[in-house]
Amino acid sequence: MSRENRDADELRDGTALRRMLQRKPSPDVQLEPASTYEAITRQMVIDLRAEIKSLRQRLDSLFSVVIGAIVLDLLLRLAGLN
Repeated sequence: MSRENRDADELRDGTALRRMLQRKPSPDVQLEPASTYEAITRQMVIDLRAEIKSLRQRLDSLFSVVIGAIVLDLLLRLAGLN
C-alpha cells in the first residue's frame, strides 16, 4: 500500500485525528508576562477589548433602532396610516 493510500485511509477512519488530539501541548510556551511592561500592555489590551465590545454593542443597538424605525415607517405607509 502506498503512503498516499495509507494517509487517506487514516484520514477516513479518524486515526490521524486521534493521533493529533493525543499530543500534549509543549510546556515551553510561557503565557505569563515576563516583565512589568508586558503585564501593563496586556492589561491595556484587555481593557481596550472591553471598550470595543461595549462600543460594538451600542452600535448594534443603534442599528436595530434605525432598522426598526424604517420597518415601522414602511408598515404605516402600507397600512395607509401615514
